[in-house]
Amino acid sequence: MPDFLFFSGTVFWGRVITGGDQLSGRHNYGEQESFRPRGKLLLSTNEMPDWSRESDALWRRVLVIPFTQQFSGKSRDNDLDDKLAAEASGILNWLIAGAHDYLKGGELPKCPQVDAATEDARERADSVRMWIDAECELSEKGRISAQRAYDAYSRFRSKLGIEPLTIQKFRARMVNLGIEQKRIKQGNEYVGVRLINI
Repeated sequence: MPDFLFFSGTVFWGRVITGGDQLSGRHNYGEQESFRPRGKLLLSTNEMPDWSRESDALWRRVLVIPFTQQFSGKSRDNDLDDKLAAEASGILNWLIAGAHDYLKGGELPKCPQVDAATEDARERADSVRMWIDAECELSEKGRISAQRAYDAYSRFRSKLGIEPLTIQKFRARMVNLGIEQKRIKQGNEYVGVRLINI
């Protein structure tokens, strides 16, 4: 992949870079080149980004690696740098072996803690499911008008200080979650769900 390329257009680069598609770019005042991105995009954050509006395609590319330990006080090893330096050749061999396995297999090995953290993050990012869990009850006899459901969902998101999905995306997510939408004389309604906190 060429170094220091400038791209035109505005898109979410995480999706573009990890999608495996061929990209084009150029050096300043240089010729246009096409290439496939190589590498992994790593984000180190204290809080998860707000990916509530992102698609399944994004979540197929995301692995959440939980760092659950804090090292302070007695658990802090002030000699860690020296200990790691003493093991540098072994650490390098371990990295090379891992890179070799990765390049041979094409993907990272499964890790239950990473899978669980990723699924948890995905569920927390699903604002419609979060709203259903907090303010609704799934029930065969439950019914709610589509507009009333969207208004309640929007209020729920506003209380959290987060912008709600558009009504079209909300509707698509409800259907994707298995909640039937039915046309009636007064408009649309969702079947199998009812509000419990309103």
